[in-house]
Amino acid sequence: MLLVLLVASGGAVAQPYVDAQLALGKPTGFDVGLEALVSTGIPVAQRKNLFLEAELATTLMAPQEDSSGISHSSLGGYGIYRRMVDERLALHGKVGMLYQYSTPEQDGIQRGLGIAIGVGATIRHDRAISYLIEGVAVQGTLDLFRISAGIRYLFR
Repeated sequence: MLLVLLVASGGAVAQPYVDAQLALGKPTGFDVGLEALVSTGIPVAQRKNLFLEAELATTLMAPQEDSSGISHSSLGGYGIYRRMVDERLALHGKVGMLYQYSTPEQDGIQRGLGIAIGVGATIRHDRAISYLIEGVAVQGTLDLFRISAGIRYLFR
């Protein structure tokens, strides 16, 4: 939704991308679980290294605490600063806000806003495909740390 509004308002142009990632996520007080992430991003017009990104994340295998688990999903928006190291490798930092929705087995539904900050790298395979890895810390209704790896497709 955020990206649609930005494109419609002329806030961004050409070369959007889409990411698909698998992540190991560790909520505070729980074991590690498996998550799926899908995101899409666009460059900010007249800002060479800045991007806006929208991300959807959801639990595939719920993290456990003793005998109970917690499933969670989030929808986030990020500002990203990306810097090319050489013609194949880029490093990036990201900061954003997200809406979290979690369902602990014992406490019921928890919802709310959170903030996220992370770092990552991409390695370009060819003109359209890159591989990426990220580490992101989330502070919100569910505090967690996630390490993800995936693939990026750049539309040209």
